Amino acid sequence: RGEFEYSMRIWMDPERLTSMGMTADDVITAIREQNIQAAVGSIGSTPAGDNQQIQYTLRAKGRLNDVEDFKNIIVRTNAKGGLVRISDIARVELGARSYGTKSILNGAPTLGVAVYRSPGANALDTMKEVRAELKHLAQRQPSDVQYQIIYDTTKYVSAAIYEIGLTLFITFLLVVGVTFLFLQDWRATLVPTVAIPVSLVGTFAVLLALTSLSPALCAVLLRRIRPIRRGPLAWFSRALDASRNGYVAGSAWLIRRLVVVLLIFVGIFGASYYLFETRPTSFLPEEDLGAFLFNVQLPEASALDRTAEVMQQITKELKGIKGVQDVIGVSGFSLLSGNAENVGFGIGILDPWDKRTSPGLQLNAIVGQAQGKLAAISSANSFAFVPPPIQGLGMTGGFDFRLQALGDQSPQEIAAATRAMVIAANQDPALMRVFATYTANTPQIFVDLDRTRAETLKVPVSRVFSTLQAQLGSRYANDFNLYGRVYQVKVQADAPYRDAVKDIGKLYVRNNEGKMVPMDSLATLSTVLAPQIVSRYNQFTSVQINGGAAPGFSSGDAMAAMKRVAAKTLPEGYAYDWSAMSFQEQKAGGQVLILFALALVFSYLFLVGQYESWNIPISIIISIPVAVLGALTGLWIVGLNLSIYAQIGLVLLVGLASKNAILIVEFAKDRREQGLSVAEAAVEGARIRFRPVLMTAFSFILGVTPLVIATGAGAASRRAIGTTVFSGMLAATLFGIFLVPALYYAFQTFSEKGTAWRTRRRDNKES
Repeated sequence: RGEFEYSMRIWMDPERLTSMGMTADDVITAIREQNIQAAVGSIGSTPAGDNQQIQYTLRAKGRLNDVEDFKNIIVRTNAKGGLVRISDIARVELGARSYGTKSILNGAPTLGVAVYRSPGANALDTMKEVRAELKHLAQRQPSDVQYQIIYDTTKYVSAAIYEIGLTLFITFLLVVGVTFLFLQDWRATLVPTVAIPVSLVGTFAVLLALTSLSPALCAVLLRRIRPIRRGPLAWFSRALDASRNGYVAGSAWLIRRLVVVLLIFVGIFGASYYLFETRPTSFLPEEDLGAFLFNVQLPEASALDRTAEVMQQITKELKGIKGVQDVIGVSGFSLLSGNAENVGFGIGILDPWDKRTSPGLQLNAIVGQAQGKLAAISSANSFAFVPPPIQGLGMTGGFDFRLQALGDQSPQEIAAATRAMVIAANQDPALMRVFATYTANTPQIFVDLDRTRAETLKVPVSRVFSTLQAQLGSRYANDFNLYGRVYQVKVQADAPYRDAVKDIGKLYVRNNEGKMVPMDSLATLSTVLAPQIVSRYNQFTSVQINGGAAPGFSSGDAMAAMKRVAAKTLPEGYAYDWSAMSFQEQKAGGQVLILFALALVFSYLFLVGQYESWNIPISIIISIPVAVLGALTGLWIVGLNLSIYAQIGLVLLVGLASKNAILIVEFAKDRREQGLSVAEAAVEGARIRFRPVLMTAFSFILGVTPLVIATGAGAASRRAIGTTVFSGMLAATLFGIFLVPALYYAFQTFSEKGTAWRTRRRDNKES
């Protein structure tokens, strides 16, 4: 939780204070009067007389900076020369500002320091500078102190960048290989190969230069290709020619049977709609970030030392799991519950991705093992969970459900509703590991102040509470300087005087007449049960409930299941809302259809401008559902959810799948303008463009194959988008190209007949 920031701690002895008729306010006042910043001026500074020759700056010790100075602060004097110093009524030490947390690394004491980059800063550059600075600071560290970078989130970024680079290299080789296989000439292959780096660079200047350079490249490199009559390339050419003949015959058969084409498209639209409606949806796929988190919660009112002891046991157990490299444990603080002595959290850092290739060493498998070990520790309620795929978007993976109390429900009623929700949710087959850290049974001491008696005894109410705060909770006095920095001076009763409830009654408060009044004569104490922390969400008292989707279900299924559970379980006066990544998923839900429709509209309008026709582009656009059906089928086969990456892939397919149809329709349109019949033009366009269509399509399909089989950092997102475009383009290439000539024939015939009908009608009107 960071450094133990220095603080000058004044540990007071309440009994000594009372015996001398003094209070904590006297100590604080003395510190504030004698530990000050003193600006005492100068001698001879302007304006001065004409004969002033020397100027002196006055210096004095105003702010104290060591333990002995604070011990010698005088709190009280009397007429006989008696002095009461802080050392007479308190113990002074240079300690820590807070003792509320303890950290361990693999069971050894440690101090954790978190470094966050500034907005807009490059993560890799920032971490590089941090490492350089730590190496520089290590030269000044004591010999028995070492630093170690344990949890470095940029390792995931670096590993993901490496995987992307490797994928690009493999893709480049596959695309070049497929291109050479179809062209069967290295000179012809070189032209599209040179264009690949250009597309990656993507700058307008280079694109413009290469646009003018491509004809030059073609003129220099291209030559008439001599047919290869022997070897594997010749076999491939003969097989390709045979498949082209079959493709042309199949396309001509469909042109003569448009009813069959209509029935095929009815089946395509129906199957696509069914798969789209039944495919589980999610926002982001769960990524292996190289670490997992765990939360620890002991029985209410457990002390910090007890929590630290359990944390030692937990870190030892988790360190023994294969694939776990290091375990950091923090006692006294939780990402889910905040600051409390009975809670803790930790991070399990995993081995690098290239060392965890087997299924048993994947993130979910390790988290499952960790959960089993945590469940076996009966002294605490502990659970492991994965971090969110995007850091900062919530504290946990899975869903973030916020139960809201709309009325004036008591904490006990809210806790009962929370327990009912968690129990019912864990019984739903679509959910797993649903939990909430909210409790309303933390033992607390209620101080019932008799305000009437306090006023009767001339004790201000504010003085009662300030005494309790100073003695039991610590109070800020002022500041002191140390090592070039400013730290706080804090006063508090020493530990032996505040470790039992009975110590409260031993405190005294001074009234307005200077008499000491015992605390137990002003207040009565009682034990109550209440929550440690009360949270609000959208102004309502709320409870955070987290969980995840069970195997075979998506985050969308999990959110829908929580809605069903809430409808059945929550009593009147309660509502719910979503937060973090669940809020974003709910907000983004349903937008894929809008984006897909917009992509279709813009593509159609672009083609209308290109072909100067409203009908011909329809034959291209209507072929896209074949790719959509293929994409949804691919997601269904491999069991992937319709995540935002898959939805992006569907939008990409609008352009990718249109490319095949454009190549065929463009040539069919040219042949029709040269005088061929519509049917002949459609068949001729299919025959001429068969080889280029297959070459470009399979170059792309094999190029995205590394995404389909991706492993390591960022693999989930790459598999989601890769599987979508791979299966979509495969369907568009193997099946969609059979339908494009028939679609061109149908819409071109309709267009020409419509034009002829309008012409006859106009001629009849004129005659």
